[in-house]
Parts: sequence; structure tokens; C-alpha cells
Amino acid sequence: MKLTNFFRHDRRAAVAIWVAISAPPMLMTTGLGIEAGSWAVAKARATIAADAAAAGGARAYAATGNAATAAGVAANIAEINGISGAATRNWTSSSKTLTNGNAIVTVGTGTRHAGSTAIKVTVTRVVPNSFSSLFHTGANQSISATSIAEAWTGTGSAGSGACILALSSTASNAVKADNMGVLSAPGCSIWANSNAATAVYLNSGTISAATVGAVGGIAKSNSGSNTFAPWPGSPYSAAQTDPYADMTLPSPGAYTCHTPPSTAWQSSTRQQTPGVYCGNTTFGGNGVADQFAPGIYYILNGNLTFNNATLLPATGVSFVLIGSNPGAISYTNYSNTVTQLSAPSSGPTANILFWQGCSASGTAPANTMGGGSTLALTGGIYMPCGALNVSNNIRLNAASGATMRVVAKTIYAAGSAQINAAAQAVPGAAQIALVQ
Repeated sequence: MKLTNFFRHDRRAAVAIWVAISAPPMLMTTGLGIEAGSWAVAKARATIAADAAAAGGARAYAATGNAATAAGVAANIAEINGISGAATRNWTSSSKTLTNGNAIVTVGTGTRHAGSTAIKVTVTRVVPNSFSSLFHTGANQSISATSIAEAWTGTGSAGSGACILALSSTASNAVKADNMGVLSAPGCSIWANSNAATAVYLNSGTISAATVGAVGGIAKSNSGSNTFAPWPGSPYSAAQTDPYADMTLPSPGAYTCHTPPSTAWQSSTRQQTPGVYCGNTTFGGNGVADQFAPGIYYILNGNLTFNNATLLPATGVSFVLIGSNPGAISYTNYSNTVTQLSAPSSGPTANILFWQGCSASGTAPANTMGGGSTLALTGGIYMPCGALNVSNNIRLNAASGATMRVVAKTIYAAGSAQINAAAQAVPGAAQIALVQ
């Protein structure tokens, strides 16, 4: 029988021959497809390992500032994610490079963030070849991935909110500097939450801060002595959050009223102790120098008066006016001295030096401070229901390197008095970012 007749009469044999001829290429194509898929999976896993190692190394550098430590952490994370390490790691200090088997970690200078440090991690995963080995040398395929993370430490303000903040929502001249009065807050803001047309007003004085704003209007007189920096481009802004709003006015619990401070002449130092002082309470005067032990000084239903007081430096103190009818704070000192006062750093009055409570009706009397002396303060003045009026050359200054805020219903500086608040920059949390 002729071969042509064989194919004509037995098609099954013909199909078998064509299958036999085409099967190897088909199997090869399928195998290559499966193998290429395994390469893609290996690439994804290598990328995950490199990303995790770079990020972990950057976080370690931000925490320690040590390049070798950061590289070691990155190598550890690479191994955890399936990258083969070496029995002995090789750290080259000159290039800040760690070689660990199939992971290479280099610590260098960042490029995306000013002053940052870059952690570069290159990892390799080895995938066995089968079909593809027929087309190139080697039984294995090396799949690599590189990631770079940068680490830097930022700075942030010490807390949130304005440094000088008037809380009244309706008062005219809620923030006002008049007759050479000064309100300054370098590095932070001066703000009025009032919606009045003149929520912030300047007349022959200085209002200066990183930003100045109000819910309502901002205005100044035509006085040539005005210094307003910066002049707000848009005076109508959202109200600022009271930085002390989450704190609760403390209570002394069970108490016995302290004996009122003596007003007799005595040229000596008088030790004052924390506790509850009932009714109007006066410190200072008559040649005495008051030394305040750390703690909370409660004034119950009365005024707190510092009468030409000589106050010795005090640390960890708070003066809190409480009761159903809290009084006002009055401070005068014409001795041209500097007094250092520092609030507690923790506890119910953390970071507050002077705290005036509110009556049941939500009001409190105005507080006044005057005289030619300076209070160098670490901590805040908090009078949410009462005004703070400063005059006659007194200076309320943030102590060197300290944060000092003034938060009151309204704030008024006149007669060359000054409030120089500040929120010092503090180390921020370590920042990291994958940049490649």
C-alpha cells in the first residue's frame, strides 16, 4: 500500500504522528510559561523582602543613629523573609556596606529628604531552572530586587494650638495690644476665636508671631508705632483648639484650710506649702521673700494676690483658683527683678502655672498683672472664663528653652507690658519612607 493511501485510509495514524511531532514544543511552551510565572512570584517575594529590610533598617537607624546596627537589622529582616544569609557577615566601615549571603545593605546619604540617611538593600532569590536551562547556561535563575528607605528625625511644636489664644467667641478686641503693649509668639501663633469685626486689634504696639488669625476681623489703627507681623492675608479663619480643653480642673479632695499667709513685716524668707487657702489670699510684701515648695496651691472662693511680691525661684508649682465663685489673680512687682517659675511636668496641672476656674455661670473676674519686673515662665497661664490684662511694663516671658502659653477669655497688653510666649521645637518622632 502506498503511504499516501495509508494516510487517506487511516486518519488516526496521521493525527498520532502530528501529535507526536507537536507535543514537545507544546510541552516546552507550557513549561516555560509555568517557569516564567515562578520567576514573577520570586520577584514579588524578593521585592517584599527588600522593602521590609530597608524600612526596618531605616527605623533602626532613626532609633540608634548607628549605621552598622541599622545594616544588621536590615539583614536580619531579609533573612526572615527568605533571603539566604551567610555563616559570617562582612561589614565594611569605609563604605558602610554589609554583605550577608544574598543580601547587600548599604547605609548612605539620603536624597529625597534633607538631612536624611538612606538604607539601600539588594536581595537575590535563586530559582531552579528546568525548561529554560535548555536555552541558557546555568541550572538556576537569580532574581534580584532593590529597595531604598530614608530615615530622618523631624521637629514638632510642643503640643498643639496657639501660644497666645483668646477663647471668647464674641468679644471685640479679644486680642489687643495698646499703648506700646507687646504680644509676641515666635515660632507659633496668636489667635482670637471671636467672630467680632475687631477680634484682633492693634493700636500703638506690637503683635508678632509665626501666624496671626481670628474667626472675625483683624484691624489696626493708623498709629506710626504699630508693628504687625505678619499681617494676615485672610483674617477669617477657623477657631483654634484650646490646648488645655481635655484637662479637668483639679479638686483637692478632703482638706483643711491653711492659715492665711502673714502680712507682718519680716525681712526673711517665708516657706509656703501647697494645699488649700480659703478666701482671699495674699503673698508677698513687707520685706518677705516667698519660697514655694512644689505642689498645687488651691485658692478656694477668693482672690490670689501677689502684692509687690518677691518670689524665689519655684519649680513644679501650680496656683489654681477653685470653688463656686473663683476669684481673680493679681500680680504686682515694681522691683525690676526676674522671677523663675516652672509648672509641674505631670499630674492634674501638668504644664499649667496659673489656672483660674469658672463659676457655675461660666464667668470669672478679670486678672491683672503689672509692674516693672519679669516673670520667666515654664508652663501655661489658663483663664478660660476670665480676661488677662497686663500693664505697666511687666513682662511675662517664656523661660529660656521653655514652652509658655497664655490662654484666656480675652488678652490685653498695654503700657509697655509684654507677653512673650513660645512653643519650643521638640524632637519629633523618627520618620521613615520607602523612596525606591
